[in-house]
Amino acid sequence: MTTAPEIVDTLRTLETPEGVELTMRVAGPHPRALAWLVDLGLRIGIYVVLAIVFVAVGASRIGGVGIGLFLTLVFLLEWFWSIGAEVWFGGASPGKRYVGLRVVRTDGLPVGLTESLLRNLLRPADFLPVFYGVGLIASLTSARFQRLGDRVAGTMVVHVDPPPRPRRPPSDEVFSPPVHLRSSEIEAITEFAERASGLTKDRSIELADRLAGLTGATGEEGVRRLRGIASWAEGGRAS
Repeated sequence: MTTAPEIVDTLRTLETPEGVELTMRVAGPHPRALAWLVDLGLRIGIYVVLAIVFVAVGASRIGGVGIGLFLTLVFLLEWFWSIGAEVWFGGASPGKRYVGLRVVRTDGLPVGLTESLLRNLLRPADFLPVFYGVGLIASLTSARFQRLGDRVAGTMVVHVDPPPRPRRPPSDEVFSPPVHLRSSEIEAITEFAERASGLTKDRSIELADRLAGLTGATGEEGVRRLRGIASWAEGGRAS
């Protein structure tokens, strides 16, 4: 009897053919369902517009051809909405992009046309008996939350982490500390300087006053000198 794998967290470490280790956070059923609902809503909106153009308006001019064109476009959108997005738009449909997900191969590389076709051709099987019942069971019994289409195609859905913001010196003024500081102390001062803009003036002064013995100042001057030490630690020492 097959039992569900024990999943402690969603982080998975992969090794590329070049020997580089990648850590990815696989997406479970909840964010994937949200992305699917977003895509569904967008497609419904497009279908309403197409119905107005080709059925309601076009019927008086082109007759039954308008209905045929409408059904053809609906068919193409239903089948190639995900395939086109996965192959040509970074592995993410509009819904996945909104939620912060993308489809990749199980080795971490981008999906190609073959993988995308396989995972999407099996979507009807995952949808059975209703609302992706089979796909949900398959994903819950997979360590990578893979539905049937993902297992056959060798793909998975992962979270896309936002790009890290570049660290900048918290102050243009450099203040060299009068004593040697341990690395833990420098990290604490740098963290204070980075968060100071989000603190109230009184709270910043309260925290800075605790290091008056280091800065030789209290109040706003103490805050200014702590920010200067952070700038020194971030790169001002060479100046």
